[in-house]
Amino acid sequence: MILINELKKFIYTSLLFAFCLLTLTIVSAIQVDKIYFDNTTTIGTIEEQTSSKIKLAQN
Repeated sequence: MILINELKKFIYTSLLFAFCLLTLTIVSAIQVDKIYFDNTTTIGTIEEQTSSKIKLAQN
C-alpha cells in the first residue's frame, strides 16, 4: 500500500513538472515570435526610410 501511494505521488509530480515545462515552452515560443516580428517590422521601416532619403538626395 505504501508503495502504491509513493508511486501516485511520483506520477502526479511528474505530470505537474511536465505541465509546467510545456507551459514555459509555449510562453517562450510566443515571446520569441513577438520579438522576431518586431525586429522584421523595424528592419522594414529602416529600409523604407533609407530608400526615401536616397530618393530625396537624388532629387
